[in-house]
Amino acid sequence: MNSVWVVYGGAGVLAFIAIALITYAIKSIGWRFVSNVFDKKLEQFKFQQLQEMELIKHNFTKSMDRRMKINQIEYEVLPEAWRLLSQAYSGSVRTILGSTSIFMLNHLTWAQSEKALLADGFTSDELDDIKRSEDMDATYRKYVSIKDYNVSVEPRVQYSRYIRQNGIFISPELKSQFHVISELIENAMHDALHNIHTDRRDRQWEAIAKFRSEGREKMDELEAILHARLWSDVALTDA
Repeated sequence: MNSVWVVYGGAGVLAFIAIALITYAIKSIGWRFVSNVFDKKLEQFKFQQLQEMELIKHNFTKSMDRRMKINQIEYEVLPEAWRLLSQAYSGSVRTILGSTSIFMLNHLTWAQSEKALLADGFTSDELDDIKRSEDMDATYRKYVSIKDYNVSVEPRVQYSRYIRQNGIFISPELKSQFHVISELIENAMHDALHNIHTDRRDRQWEAIAKFRSEGREKMDELEAILHARLWSDVALTDA
């Protein structure tokens, strides 16, 4: 009887040990499987994160390169735009505000007047027109105004052409200030030309009055802004 219990007891122990070993093996295999799956998922996640970081880095670098290129072009465009605007402004002042040339032709002999006018570049037809006029001083001033206007056209055209081609590289804030001054000049020149053609050179239209009161101030403001913008970056680079 005792031997039967020993046999059955030993078999039970062996069965328990076998079950435990099988359970351990299953758990071990399952854990390895789960661990392998997790590791693969983790590697995939890390790879995706690395790709996204590389893409962000690439886009950031590309954006910075583009911004640096635009800034570089802007710093080349701004001085030339300012130079042309200054020439357009200076060339228009004489027409808008009136010529400073004064000849008292009515009080000179024609020989004296003719000599002075020839030296000033008047043509023979213009001389004949002045000579035949009842008021030689008024006719002379009209021709001077026309000449001043014609001289002012080319700088304005050059500025307009340059801004049309390169204005895209100027920041909107600065470009709007360039536009304000350019519009101030063009409106005043339009009225000045009307005064020349109607022989009313002293009439103060609104645009001319605005040019007189705001023109120089707007130019000085823009000059100060451009100076600070250009030289602040030079200082940062040198530092």
